[in-house]
Amino acid sequence: MVLEVRVQPGQSMVSRLEAKPAIVLAALGEYLARGSVSGSRIEGLQVGQAASVLVGGNRYSGRVHSFGLEPQAPGGSEHDISVVFSSGAAVLRAGQSASVELQR
Repeated sequence: MVLEVRVQPGQSMVSRLEAKPAIVLAALGEYLARGSVSGSRIEGLQVGQAASVLVGGNRYSGRVHSFGLEPQAPGGSEHDISVVFSSGAAVLRAGQSASVELQR
């Protein structure tokens, strides 16, 4: 699925100066849930760790894609976390509320 086209027909691109994607693509049915997790919960967290994502009353299996190594704000305890999951045939919309449950 094409999310964004950053070039116009006939536009010249010079990738030696600053390489930026010309087109942003997304895999159909694959989503990224973003949120935050407390510093106490981030202990032992690993990329690839199993997680589940609840969106609109439906639960989807996923895995930890990435997490912040530093707090969101100086002196804070909340860290960014991203969980990738597949919705199968269901179409979800960007910005929908989601809850993430980390598996231990």
